[in-house]
Amino acid sequence: MTTKSKCPVPVMNRTHPRNDRVESRYKIRARIMRARILAYSFFSEWRRSVSNSSNSHEGIRRSVSHWLFSGLFLCSLCLHGAENTGVALDDPIVNPPQINAAWLRTSDLGNEAYNVGDYLQAISFFQQAKTQAKDREELQQTYERLIATYLKAFFPGEAAREIEEYAQKLPDVGTDRRQLYQADVLLLQRNYAEAEKILNSLQERNAISGGLYFHLLSSLGYAKRMQKKWDEATKVYLILEKAGAGQHWEFTAFLNRVYCMIKGDKFTESAAELNDVERFKREKNFHEVDILRFIMLIENQKFVPAAEFYTQLNAKLKETPNQLLYNAQIAAARHFINSANPLDAVVYLSDAFHTAPSGEDRRLAMRQLVNVYFVGNDRRSAVETAEKYLEFYKDAPDSFDVRMKISKLYAGMQDYKEALNVIQVVIDNEELPMKKRIEAAFQAAMVCLASDDLTAAVPQLEFIRKNGLTLDQREEASFILGTSYFKNNSFPQALAVFSNSAEIASKWQGRCLIGKVKTLIELKSYTDALAAARTTVELESSNEDVEQGMYYTAYVLNLLKRPIEAVRAYNALADKYPEGNYAADALFEAGNLYFEIRDYPRAAEMTSRFIKDFPQHKNAAAVLYRSVFASFLGGNIEHALQATESLKQMYPGEKYTAAALFWKVDYLRNMQKNAEAAKLLSEMAEMFKNDKEIAARIIIDRAVVAEAESKSSEALVLLEAYFKEFPDDQRFADALFLAGDIASRNTDYATALSYYERCAKLRPGTALGRAAQGRIGDCSSALFDKNRKFDDIRRAADIYVSLLNEPELSHEMNAQTLYKLGLCRLRMDDGNGALRDFNEVIFRFRLAIKRGLKLSPVWCIKAAYAAVRLHIGRGTPEDAAAAIKIFDLMEEMNLNNDGEFNTMRALLQTKYKL
Repeated sequence: MTTKSKCPVPVMNRTHPRNDRVESRYKIRARIMRARILAYSFFSEWRRSVSNSSNSHEGIRRSVSHWLFSGLFLCSLCLHGAENTGVALDDPIVNPPQINAAWLRTSDLGNEAYNVGDYLQAISFFQQAKTQAKDREELQQTYERLIATYLKAFFPGEAAREIEEYAQKLPDVGTDRRQLYQADVLLLQRNYAEAEKILNSLQERNAISGGLYFHLLSSLGYAKRMQKKWDEATKVYLILEKAGAGQHWEFTAFLNRVYCMIKGDKFTESAAELNDVERFKREKNFHEVDILRFIMLIENQKFVPAAEFYTQLNAKLKETPNQLLYNAQIAAARHFINSANPLDAVVYLSDAFHTAPSGEDRRLAMRQLVNVYFVGNDRRSAVETAEKYLEFYKDAPDSFDVRMKISKLYAGMQDYKEALNVIQVVIDNEELPMKKRIEAAFQAAMVCLASDDLTAAVPQLEFIRKNGLTLDQREEASFILGTSYFKNNSFPQALAVFSNSAEIASKWQGRCLIGKVKTLIELKSYTDALAAARTTVELESSNEDVEQGMYYTAYVLNLLKRPIEAVRAYNALADKYPEGNYAADALFEAGNLYFEIRDYPRAAEMTSRFIKDFPQHKNAAAVLYRSVFASFLGGNIEHALQATESLKQMYPGEKYTAAALFWKVDYLRNMQKNAEAAKLLSEMAEMFKNDKEIAARIIIDRAVVAEAESKSSEALVLLEAYFKEFPDDQRFADALFLAGDIASRNTDYATALSYYERCAKLRPGTALGRAAQGRIGDCSSALFDKNRKFDDIRRAADIYVSLLNEPELSHEMNAQTLYKLGLCRLRMDDGNGALRDFNEVIFRFRLAIKRGLKLSPVWCIKAAYAAVRLHIGRGTPEDAAAAIKIFDLMEEMNLNNDGEFNTMRALLQTKYKL
């Protein structure tokens, strides 16, 4: 077809010819204004409709401009039609028609809802307006607004239905325009080939003219782009560029044409085009030229200069939806995801979330961001991003995988409660396939076991036993369930599970037999345990099961006081599996048994064999360490001290040695031998200087000992060294709290305050964090008493108020905090506020007693005294009566404090005649 440089706008069909009836100037003016509003809304809002509702990663989100043109057409069409009625706005009115006020009002409401983005409400209004339309023009306008809104809300099916109804009711109006709408629906449905056919037909028939012609060309170029027909799309955009010369269309078409050239690997030609852009300098979106330059660097695999260019480009752009920039960001991110530095993709994906032209694009960008953090081992960021992802896209097709990943991340960070909460949603969702629910239940059970919450694991495992898809899957759950019962000391339940599975031929049969043996041992059913152990050996399901069966056979024989048989069984195990998991234990136990039966030569033989085969056995130091505590708990302190010294000499680098020496430090402190404790800690500092965890604890203990020796300054110096050297130590917050206590005891409240603030910041929402907040308030209050600065008492009051808002604050801490807040209010001359706090302490304690709680009454009594003093100080009969009421409450709660309140009550009654 021959492309026209300027497309004439068709004259609107008028329902009422001028020679029959003339519309009022006011109705025409209203039509013009509504047309302008509608067209502007169409122009600005429709542009985002497709991109905001796309479901394709490389799909509809690539559209840049082709949806803009319907709005321009409507604007020019409606205004042109009004202006060509031949009626001047100031002409005299002749027989004005009746205005359809109901339709006009409902249509305006629909427009308003559309403009604010409430598309569902707009649809409701336009559906109502459709029933109120009284002429063809009103009905036509309503259909087109309704179709536009359905497309904006991404309801292509409903839009198609309205197009069909529109054609049935107004078959002779807007036929070609309906075809264009149908193409829009197909594009939303990602049926680009069919959309292209319709658009090609419209173009070949010269069916579309005016502003809508631009829309046709833009849609056609887009349909070809989405099918990666880069050369064909380039030609279509060139036609549009020429047709729209001198208008904004020219620049829009230019951008799309160059983009297609870049995607078609025509980098030299694209660079030349981008260097010849002076004619577009005044365009509002001229910055998109730089975006194309960035895209060209990415497509040309020039990532280093692209990163530098992106930094400069990003500083100039606003974080608004931008299709071109989004495509480039995703392409750059994809490169780094596949490189050795996946976290380099974070900046591109984070920005892509804001520049995404559609909800689906934002979802995909955030999903990739989760993966990048996960691959880059940034667990905390991965969890936070994944949780936001589920919050935003709870019905996403990959929500199951995301939930499973979040649960694993939480478990890796030992936040088992959150790990379980996240995955429980999957297990409880009966609409999901059972395979996924089973997988989630297994993971949930592992989370429970990892957190030692064995009771919580039981329902997960019962779910798998009932619904497992294979026998081995169900029996695996049985084994884990039996183990859970066993570890929870629920031995009858464990025995029932293990006994049942021990009879079922599966790959878990041997392990369930061993579980049965161990459970029977706990139940002291040794004869049955021996039979089960021997059955395991005879079953020969696997070497591991047989080895365990042999070990427990020997072990149970020993429990049955059959040492000769037991020692033979241990020897048989060590001979058959000399490198097995139980060989060292078997030799160790055999040596003990030989010693017990006074067969010393054989005992020596076992010992020699043990040393020869296992000279660096991991349990050697552990056994000696246990002997330290066994001796201590048995009252043999001297032997415990000797064993500790042996560990120090024989295993100087072992953690067991460090643990024993820490015990000795505590023992020396308790015996008031602080100098000896300090000396031992100095020796330990040298011994364990290469072990950061132990070295950190040594410094803390040295500070504690220094404080015990009244060397507060030295203690704080030690703790400051600790803070500098071990910023990541798990005891860091506790050490800050200790430093605060030391400074506070020495009345250095300002220094103490800084330590407590750091501690509270590190442990928000924890018992330690709440305790630190309380100490901050105490220090602030003490500073006020010392310096009389109002800011200090105000800070104390604010801290106490904040602390009272903590949901997990204990009853006693709540009472203590309320009491201290009341004292602060007294210092701030807020007597009424103080009384309110004191009375709340009293009444909270009263409620707690009624509910059967056993609490310390100290803060209730303190609050009562404070309230009484305040009432008495005011010296009015009413305050005296209030004080007496407090006495009555305290007596009712048996807190009369040896009758002291009775005396005070009598004095008040006498003085005020009460």
